[in-house]
Amino acid sequence: MPDRYGSKSTVYPGFSELQQKGIWKRILSELIKSAHRQEKISLQKISVDSSSIAAKKGGDKTGYDGFKKILGTKIHVAVDRTGLPISIRASPANVHDSTKFIDVLENISEPADDGLIREIISAYADRGYDAAYIRDYLGCHGITVAFHTKRTQGTLHKTGIKSIMARQGLS
Repeated sequence: MPDRYGSKSTVYPGFSELQQKGIWKRILSELIKSAHRQEKISLQKISVDSSSIAAKKGGDKTGYDGFKKILGTKIHVAVDRTGLPISIRASPANVHDSTKFIDVLENISEPADDGLIREIISAYADRGYDAAYIRDYLGCHGITVAFHTKRTQGTLHKTGIKSIMARQGLS
């Protein structure tokens, strides 16, 4: 954390309080609603991905990611076609990506506006999300889906969570 914010022990209590009161969620919701009203974001095409982050001190949402071989937290994110995060969820790192897909999508409408999920025309994700219940859910909402392999993920890789986290220095 940059020195200008103070020590972690000073910042964490305030950050934690804002999290517990749902203020961060409301801020993201207001940013999404404002950008949507100004037509700065389009929800017609979204990408969903996740990334595990080591949590050396543990915590409530930690688990062992056997693939990455780390104890940590998994961040599940939906982004618009420009890479703007429109839904963020956290889970223990040992939670499979596909189990949070519907939660991430429903979180788009939950804080902002129930109509937003209806604007989604297509969703992009890697093969880890390819499950019958996800296809059924998307079909019921009229959303087409494209599951990408590493060779063909293209846009998902450029605008997905791993790219966002790399740009922010988090990976």
